[in-house]
Amino acid sequence: MVNRLASLLKQALEGEPDEAAITAEAEAWIAHTRLHFKRENELMLEYGFPAYPVHSGEHERVLALLEERYQAWMTNHSAEPFAAFLFEDWKDWFEAHVNTMDNITAQFIIQRGGA
Repeated sequence: MVNRLASLLKQALEGEPDEAAITAEAEAWIAHTRLHFKRENELMLEYGFPAYPVHSGEHERVLALLEERYQAWMTNHSAEPFAAFLFEDWKDWFEAHVNTMDNITAQFIIQRGGA
């Protein structure tokens, strides 16, 4: 999903925007991300993960940024800010989040008998 959006944004930066496709992919990504974070938050609560407020707070923070960039896209259809978010901010955040918070959370849940 992210790769499809990235390809569309690259295409837009090269002067060939498909605004409808970018909008559709962005909406699908946001919907998926909301569901993913919701499920992750539910698991943290179910297993009593002590760092839940910090981890779920990161979900809220980055989802707000994603939605903000999407709203900017819907307002001005400028690919540059959305692409910068995806290729820099999101990429860096996602890598760090998975390697730290998600890894620690998964280990905790597995130790508590979750899968």
